Amino acid sequence: MDIEKKKAWYRERYKREKVKIRARQKDYYTRNKDKLSNKHREWYENNTDRISTKGKEYYKTNKDRIKKNSKEYHTKNLEKIRAQQREYTRNNKNKIRERGLMRNYNITIKGKEDMYSKQNGKCLICNKDIQLNSIGTHVDHNHKTNKVRGLLCTKCNSILGFANDNQLILSNAINYLNVQ
Repeated sequence: MDIEKKKAWYRERYKREKVKIRARQKDYYTRNKDKLSNKHREWYENNTDRISTKGKEYYKTNKDRIKKNSKEYHTKNLEKIRAQQREYTRNNKNKIRERGLMRNYNITIKGKEDMYSKQNGKCLICNKDIQLNSIGTHVDHNHKTNKVRGLLCTKCNSILGFANDNQLILSNAINYLNVQ
């Protein structure tokens, strides 16, 4: 029984010392926050390639375990993740819209607003009124050059899309309508 008491005493002592050590560390970090932050930033900037390489190596060697853990976490916390995604979407609509415009068309929200103003809020083909941030308003662009042409309503955008932006098909459609 003596040995058990001794082990317990050492465990308690370790716990007490651990708290003191952590308190001293925390105090040191709060007093030297800027100095340490600059030191860490400098080290990180000097070792970005090394960090990146190590991260890639770690991923290669632990790929299956990482994927398994990620999948497990995702299935366990699916509702939490979806709630976070909904909240992010609700709080960052403009940011998401801006990112989509930039990724797909290389324009900003301001660029789209300028286009809308130049078109006087009308579709470039049928001249119907369109709403700036409506689902029914589309940014039309050339699929080969990715150059933005303007804003269209859903119907006019669909016409160009179904015709694959082919002028011959559209011309034949006009001729067909004239014959009938």
